[in-house]
Amino acid sequence: MNDLDPIEIAGRALADGDPHAALTALEALPANDADRNLIACVAHLELGAVAPARAAFAIAERGLGADDTDLALARAELLLAEWQPAEARRELEALAKLDRGPDVLCSLALCLELDGELDAADQLFAEAARNAPEEMLPPLRLGDADFDAVVSGAIEELPPEFRAPLENVRIVKEPMPFPELVDRSDPGATPPELLGLFVGPTLHDLADGASAEHPPVIYLFQRNLERMANDREHLAEEIRLTLYHEIGHLLGLDEDEVDAMGLG
Repeated sequence: MNDLDPIEIAGRALADGDPHAALTALEALPANDADRNLIACVAHLELGAVAPARAAFAIAERGLGADDTDLALARAELLLAEWQPAEARRELEALAKLDRGPDVLCSLALCLELDGELDAADQLFAEAARNAPEEMLPPLRLGDADFDAVVSGAIEELPPEFRAPLENVRIVKEPMPFPELVDRSDPGATPPELLGLFVGPTLHDLADGASAEHPPVIYLFQRNLERMANDREHLAEEIRLTLYHEIGHLLGLDEDEVDAMGLG
């Protein structure tokens, strides 16, 4: 690794799912380096940090040509993170005429899912899997009843101390996140790829007399969860981990405290 330049180190870190390490490697490069900022944009997006991603992209855009396909993909993914799916879709449809790589196809498929074009999205996911058979499989897809059965099984496997708080909480299944759930001041907190979301007062809030006019709800986003899974067993595990995470918020824990639980 020491023989690699910072761009290569950062690229490998991103491929290994470690955006923090990628950003650390990039610190060795000048702040105005275009390639540095393009990778930094992607790393920030993976961390849900939209504002620094936008700042890094602006620097990269000034230094790279308009026909740079990596820049175009980063632009589209930034638009998605900012919940501008129509603009992202236009970028990706143009890019897909030049590049049918899995990253482009999967991002475009995500745009189609957000637009409700589910069959067309699955065709793109299948094409991406054919183009990169060693990297990905087509998403697992279950009918509503089958998915509900997996959710019920995952809930039954929760320890009693996590299952009990769900007794007075609605669990709502949606195909995908939707704009009404997004905090526009922090869109990175509710990315289109989100697996689950807790909305409403925490149990502590309710105990302190908070209004129950809008009771707590846990959303599960079926298509995103299915896309994470290789089979039903894996899907059940992803749902269980997602429930742990959202129950943590129900109990009043913030993101750092939930992450510290090591469960989701």
